[in-house]
Amino acid sequence: PQRRHTLFHNLQTFKMVAPIGIDGLNGVVVTRAKTSRVLTTMVADTMHVGHVNHILKSRKAAEQRMKETETAVHDQKIHMIVGVHSDEVVMTYKRLPLFNMEERMAHVRQSPGVDEVMPDAPLKLTLEYLDSIDVMYVCGNLMEGDSEESRNYNSMYIEIVKAGRFLNISRTEGISTTDIIDRVVAHQKSGDL
Repeated sequence: PQRRHTLFHNLQTFKMVAPIGIDGLNGVVVTRAKTSRVLTTMVADTMHVGHVNHILKSRKAAEQRMKETETAVHDQKIHMIVGVHSDEVVMTYKRLPLFNMEERMAHVRQSPGVDEVMPDAPLKLTLEYLDSIDVMYVCGNLMEGDSEESRNYNSMYIEIVKAGRFLNISRTEGISTTDIIDRVVAHQKSGDL
């Protein structure tokens, strides 16, 4: 079951708004939130520069998209959320993370550009889920090509891509958690550890 997050509800209460017009029927000031919530999800095991780059690129891409959107408020802010997958979710498609979810969340909290860290992020995101947590855009990285692996991986974003709420973020080349683990194993085998 998906948890309701206290921080989200608190943000709803204190959300800053800017007037965008007056409803002619009843004189009520219509407002639009100055903050757009943006989500990226990750395992974030052995937090490294690739993760940090992804978060910073996601924030920048969301800011750019907001500038290009006709409905954007001049001083609209991005609230960058990083959803961290649980150990159980990660184990459905790869190895057990080296760090448990709470440890990985603590690492993510220290990254520049992060406004909120959310536990138990689902692997497959839906529009219903995004709407339930008031998220406008999702940032992720689609796999290139038409292989079965890329089709399966990209399928978890298909609904969001079709809705125009997905921002594709390029990966940082030359760094991954798998590479780090492989380096440690190689150093251990060679006696360098």
